[in-house]
This record gives sequence, C-alpha cells and structure tokens, in this order.
Amino acid sequence: MNTNESLFDIDFIEENEENENENVRDFNNREALLFAIDCSPSMFQKEEDIYPFKFSLKATISFLEKYIIQNHSDFIGILFFSTDKNKNTHDYKNIYIFKNIDVPDSQTILDLEEIEKDNDLFSSSIGTNESVNFSEVLLTISQMFSENNKTVDSKKVLLFTNQDNPIPDSLSKENKTIFNIINDFSFLKILVEPFFLYNAEKPFDFDIFYKDFFETLYADNEEYLTMVSQDISKRLDQLVTKIHQKEVKKRSLFKIPFHISDDLTIGVEGFNIISEQKKSSYVWIDDQSGKVADLSTTWVCHDTTQPLFPSDFKYSYIYGGKLVVFTKDELFKIRNFGKPGLTLLGFKPLSKLKFQYNIKHPYFIYPDENQYIGSYSVFAHLLDTMAKMEKMAICNFIPRSNSSPRLVALLPQTEERDENDIQIIPPGFNVIPLPFADDIRTVKNNACERASEELDIEFGKIIKGINNKEGYNPRTINNPYLQKFYLNLQTIALNRDEIEDIKDDTIFQYEVSDKVNELIQSIGSQLSIRSETPKEVKRKNTDNSQSQRKKQCNEKTGIANVTSADSLKSYTVAELKEYLTSVNIKPTKKKADLIDQVVAYLKL
Repeated sequence: MNTNESLFDIDFIEENEENENENVRDFNNREALLFAIDCSPSMFQKEEDIYPFKFSLKATISFLEKYIIQNHSDFIGILFFSTDKNKNTHDYKNIYIFKNIDVPDSQTILDLEEIEKDNDLFSSSIGTNESVNFSEVLLTISQMFSENNKTVDSKKVLLFTNQDNPIPDSLSKENKTIFNIINDFSFLKILVEPFFLYNAEKPFDFDIFYKDFFETLYADNEEYLTMVSQDISKRLDQLVTKIHQKEVKKRSLFKIPFHISDDLTIGVEGFNIISEQKKSSYVWIDDQSGKVADLSTTWVCHDTTQPLFPSDFKYSYIYGGKLVVFTKDELFKIRNFGKPGLTLLGFKPLSKLKFQYNIKHPYFIYPDENQYIGSYSVFAHLLDTMAKMEKMAICNFIPRSNSSPRLVALLPQTEERDENDIQIIPPGFNVIPLPFADDIRTVKNNACERASEELDIEFGKIIKGINNKEGYNPRTINNPYLQKFYLNLQTIALNRDEIEDIKDDTIFQYEVSDKVNELIQSIGSQLSIRSETPKEVKRKNTDNSQSQRKKQCNEKTGIANVTSADSLKSYTVAELKEYLTSVNIKPTKKKADLIDQVVAYLKL
C-alpha cells in the first residue's frame, strides 16, 4: 500500500520528526518551580503604598494566571516562612507549606486571592513571626523537591524577601550549617532566583549575607552568578516582568560542532530567539464522564478494509506521470548530507547581506564548552574580530541528523550593558538562513506613475511630524488575540462573572500637530482623495429573534419597578451591582446571587 504525497515532499517526514522531537523535549524539560515568600513583620509594613507581602502575592498570582495555561506540564509549589503556624513534614517552626510541588490548578490562585484581599484570613490561619531558622527553610525546600517523584529537568526557587540578613547574631553558628546545605543545593541542581523587596525599616544590603550565599551556590557557574539581580523591586508590573524574564526557559534547540578549519573545531549550542506564540491546543473529553479521552489513529486499506501497520507503508511521488516508490529508509539516505554541524566557508562584508535574503527567523548560537574545551576563548576572539572588521561568516548548516543543508550567514552581536551594568544584549552570532537559487522568485510588476517631487517633500514632512512617544518596542507589545483568549480562559477556570478589558498595545497613540493636519488635507486635495467615509449599506434584518431581543431591551424598565424575579434576568451584572450599591447593599460576584439579593430587598 502506497501513500501518495503531492510533491517530492521530504519535508513531510521532516515535519513529523520535528514534532516528535518537540514532544520529547517537552517531556524531558519539565520544570519544578517553588515560590518561597517571606512572611516576617517587615513584609507587612506599608511604605509608599506598598505592602511587600501583598506585593509578592499579587506578583505570584499574576504570574500563575499565565503560567498554568502555557506550562501545564510543569510543577509548582508555594512555601511561606517566618510564619506563626507550622505545616511541614518535619514540623519545623515558623515554616508553612501552602502548596506542595505538584501540577498547578486554578484553586491555588483562588486561595491566594482570598489571602491577598483578607488580612484577617492570613493572620488567623497562618500568621506572621519575626524568627525562623533559615537553614530549616532550606532543608524544607530541599525536602519538597525530593518528595516530588516526577522526572524534571530543572528545579528552581523564586525567593521573595526584604530581609538582608536572615540569620540573627544569636544564631551565628547556623552559618556553617547553611553553607553546607547550599553545597547540597548545588549537587541537587536547585537554582535560586532572588526578588528583593523594599524594607521600610532600613536599606537592603546585599553584601551582608546574600553575596556569600550566591557566590557559594553558583561557585561553578559564573553565568548564573552574573544574572543574580540585586535590584529592589518597588513596582508590581516591573516585578512581574522580572519574574517572567527569569522564568523564560533557555532550552537549546541544538548542540553541534562548529568546524572553523580542518584542524580547528569548537562546540556551539543554538537557541530559537523568536517563536510565534500560539494558544495551547484543546483536549478532547468525554461528554458524559468529563474525563480526558484517549485518542488513537488507525490506518485502513481502502480495498481490503484491513488495518495497516508502519511496516506496510511506502512513499510514492509522481515523476513523468508515473509513481516512483520509496521506502522510508531510502528517503532518509537520499536526504543524508552528513553529520550535524556548522562548517565555515568564508567571509563577506556585512553590507552584502540584503534584507530580503532573510527567508526565515534567525537562530542564536553561543559557545558550548562541554563539547570542546577552549570553545569560549576561540568563539570570543572570532566574534570580536569579525565585529571590528564588519564581516559576516558564510557557513554550511546542518542542525540535526537527516536535516537538509542550508547556507547561513553568521552576524556578530557584541554584548551591551545598561547604566547599572546589567546585560541587555548577550554576545554571540545571529544565524541568518540564506536562500538558494531555487528559492529566489522573479516578480514582474508594471511600473506605476510616480508622484511629483513636491508631493514627495510634503509626505516626508508628514512622516517626520507624526510622533509616537514610546516608539516601537516588540517587548512591550502583547498579542491582543492571545491576551483575550487567556483572559476568557482564566475567567471560566476561576469562576469569575466579569471579563476584564484587555489593553490592545497594537493601537498606537500618535501626536499630530495642526501643521501636519494641514499638510494631510493639502495632499488629499491634490490627489482627489475623499476624506468622508462611505455610507453603510443597510441590510434587511430577517432574524425575528434578534429583533425580539432588541424590543425587550428597549422595553426594559428600572430595577425598582420590576414585578418578578424572571424580569431581573434581562439586566447585566453591572446594572444589578449599581442598583444594590445605591440602596447600601454590598453586591456579591455571581449574577444568580445578585438577583437573589435584589429579590430579597424588593420582597418579590
């Protein structure tokens, strides 16, 4: 039995392989994430309208709302320390496990929201305390990761605190114990990401304790040590952004050798720096039981109706009106152009790289010392030299086994740091895929009549005169479709009645002066462009149900004049809440409860 693909479609198999590889990576790269939040009294002291503890909870909630949708295969836990109550395996004092490391759920968000809104709830159920044995906090963290028996690729602690010295002078002996535990963290590959918050009592001093803490933890990994932020967070949006930046999974797409010459090879790893974000795929469930359905695909022969197995398949392609049949192994042999790797072919001036040559999004490569010792040094010298000489490298690129070769250009990218000496652009090479002769198309366009030179000058004035304050920064513009989709998903999952409005960042606010408006009107008149909008074509409405709803809406009377509970169903949640507030009744959240409140008040 042959399966007939429409073209010499080697990409058909390659696409399937990529999907399989992605599934393997997703399974092997699951992450365990633990939020460790300080609950000492200083975290509840208000300063500049900031309560550090509530600040931490809001940031955690905001992060989880997005994280549990996009990373549903990962694990999350929440730990409070410096608490009045205890809840942990070894019954350590002042340590409270709010959620063990497990698959995240919407109930966790709802519970955190209740604590964030109700101070008395936290005080009565968990409470705050000045003292805590920090070594026991670290031991509890280690124990929580150990009790999660699922295979994970990384273990990470997000630490929220405004205490620069968690070890009181009376417990100075604890220092040695703590640093022994830190060594265990390194052995168990537990990473710690700190988020230091504002302290109303005194300025936060990183050098007192945490400098030695992180230098010990990351003694063998300078890359992580340089990423430890000492900044004090004072704004919620900045804190949430910082958490998301720290939590971006830096998974390499490939690790391959870079052959610079016959006698010189270094190791590099590649990253996908731009990837279109799509909403997570839906899951089929049984309508009766609500359980997730197990899906399976069975191939059946059209002639015999017998089931087919992978060994029964071959691939055929039409050539000259005939079917040419290949086995899967034969196709792989045809496509085999050597082992994965990057091979240097030569150098060209940067000016030779045309914008239209970029046929696909670029990769980013960085040296990998684990493959070849000395890769960092050679890579750095090559990068600096090419940047100074304004050169790009042309290479043959095979990212993985059985991949088709591709010509690429390596663009040098030097490191950039901000005024606080924090890295904003890393050093490395951008890998730009280049087209083959087969990829270039010749498009014939008829020449159009050009505008006059005077109009060109006036258009130039308009372009310069239209100003957008923020400019274009892709890091600040969210996809409005995804934002709306996830917001609706959160609203349903968290059982909320109202959907919040999203901010559409794609709508820019431009400032246009009167002078620029005059230029626009002048050009419009010269080109005979009508500014008025065309009249809308009215369509006859044949939907009786829609007209009936409109009629009911117009006939709606005030809530105070309704005569039955059924009449209240036509009112919106906002209208019901407004009425209850006007009669000094605190409205609830759900519409059904709001209707019950109005019915009770009007005694219907």
